[in-house]
Amino acid sequence: MKQFIRNLKLNEDVSICFFRRQIRTSRKMVTMLLAIIIVPIVLSLFLYSAYSADTMEKGILRNMKVTVEQGKSNIDYRMEQAEGNALAILTTVYPYIASEVSVEAQIREYNELMRILAEYRSRHQITKLRLYVTGNKRYSTQRDIFYPLEDLLLLDGAASTQTLRGSRWLEPHAVSLTFGERTVQVISCQTTITSTDNYERIMGVLFMDLNVSDFNTVLSAGVGEQEALFLINAEGKVLAHSDNARIGEQACSEAEMETIRRNASGSMSIQGDKEASLLVYSRLSATDWYLAMMVPRSEVYATGFFSLDMVRIILILLMLISFVVAVVLAYNMVIESTLLRLNNAIKRLESEGLEQIADEQGDVIIVNKNNRPSSLATLERNADHLVMTVKTLLDK
Repeated sequence: MKQFIRNLKLNEDVSICFFRRQIRTSRKMVTMLLAIIIVPIVLSLFLYSAYSADTMEKGILRNMKVTVEQGKSNIDYRMEQAEGNALAILTTVYPYIASEVSVEAQIREYNELMRILAEYRSRHQITKLRLYVTGNKRYSTQRDIFYPLEDLLLLDGAASTQTLRGSRWLEPHAVSLTFGERTVQVISCQTTITSTDNYERIMGVLFMDLNVSDFNTVLSAGVGEQEALFLINAEGKVLAHSDNARIGEQACSEAEMETIRRNASGSMSIQGDKEASLLVYSRLSATDWYLAMMVPRSEVYATGFFSLDMVRIILILLMLISFVVAVVLAYNMVIESTLLRLNNAIKRLESEGLEQIADEQGDVIIVNKNNRPSSLATLERNADHLVMTVKTLLDK
């Protein structure tokens, strides 16, 4: 490299060693070759850097949408299955919970209800079943599987019996699997059945509890280390997450949730505490919850060794090399042009046939063969005249 720069500075021609062979060419040819090779490469990498980020982002968003739709289909199917099972259970047990029978008959009812609930629980992946019945049923005080209907008034989100009608899903809450054991976090499908004679009269409410950890298992399947698949409510609170520690956190701001609620499904870019992320979301069919997937935006620029970051580094290096070469060539051209002008001036002076003679005052001057002042003599005389003029002005 030093020899190459030295050749640029000193020689009109450039000597390049190529496979131990010295190739001699002009500087202009080298400049043109560098321009032909480097400029297209730099331009291509610049265009690649400008447009590939958008292409990579669209590709990642497509994959995220596929993952979200697959997860949504899985959760929708499970919720629809749970709602169907809850309705089937209530239809089966309705004759028992709506009957007005003696205590002895209620004991037989209790055994039959336990058998029915145990059968459904064993066939379907249900964590627990809780059936709330009217207070006239003696087994309503069991408080393990059967509960009095009046207790629902004490539960959060069920301030009146009007909120119990129909079917709805409850956010994660703690439930004890059996009396006296530790509690687990469950998502519950609450289904109500009313009297066939009086629609206003509630005869029973069934809670079908699904373990949150089962949802977390579904959400963590096929998710990368930097990716997150989670379930949020309409306010952006995390209900289930591939990382169990994130449950209960606020995943999205109110402004972001307003956009999510308005569009129901789509994608957006959100700014987190540490970095920006890509978010893909889709509303569940059973309730106003959303399945969302989040990937840091930095992942867009790190897809393999030949990543966008690597391309940018190469681009910067090539631009620096191009700048150094351009500076060397420009410096060489300026210096050579100056030296060329000086050489021409000296040659012109030498061609005048200069000689020294004395003028009228006896001073020695340089003249050409025709006894006319040379260019150097004229320059000297002008310089002396300038000095005398300045001195006169200073004296005044």
